[in-house]
Amino acid sequence: IKGHKLLPNLALALFVVASAIALAGQEVGVPMTADHWNLSERNFKLTQREPVEHNGEVVEFKGRQALHLAKGLLYARDVDLRNGTIDVDVAPGPNGRFLGVAFHVQSDDNYEVIFFRPRSSGTDQAIQYTPGLLGANVWQIYTGPGYITQATIPRGQWMHVRIVIAGPVAKLYLD
Repeated sequence: IKGHKLLPNLALALFVVASAIALAGQEVGVPMTADHWNLSERNFKLTQREPVEHNGEVVEFKGRQALHLAKGLLYARDVDLRNGTIDVDVAPGPNGRFLGVAFHVQSDDNYEVIFFRPRSSGTDQAIQYTPGLLGANVWQIYTGPGYITQATIPRGQWMHVRIVIAGPVAKLYLD
C-alpha cells in the first residue's frame, strides 16, 4: 500500500527492527539493545496459550538482530517525534495476531499506533489506526475510511514499514 492516509502511536510486534527515525531533518538511529527501549506490558493481555518467553529481549530472527515482543508496548526511549518519518522492519510470527508501530508516545497509557492484523491479511481490516487513551486502544471508535485499510501482511518474513507524520496526518507505506 503506497500513500494510504491514516490519521494520527504501539509496537505490538513479534519482532521489530528499528531502522531510523527522522526528526526535523535529522536521522536518529535507535540501537537494537534493551537499554534504548521502553517495554510496558501492563495494558496488554495474552491467553495462556501464547508464550511470552524472551519478551523484550534481543534475539536473532531470519538472520537479523531483532527485539522480540510477544506482548506489550515497545517504544524508543528518549525520542520525542512530533513530525518526521519512522522507518522500521517488522515480522509477524506464525501465530501472531497483532503487530504495530507506535508514535506520539506520551506514556505507556497514551500514544498513537498503526497496527497490522496478520489473521485479517487481504481484507479491509488488515491495517488499523487507533490512539491509545488511558491504557486502552479505542479502535472501535476509529473505524471506517481513513482509519482502516486492506493489505497483504506476510507471516514469518520481514516487511518494511514507513510512517510519515506531518501534524495530525500520518501516511503509511509498506514495501
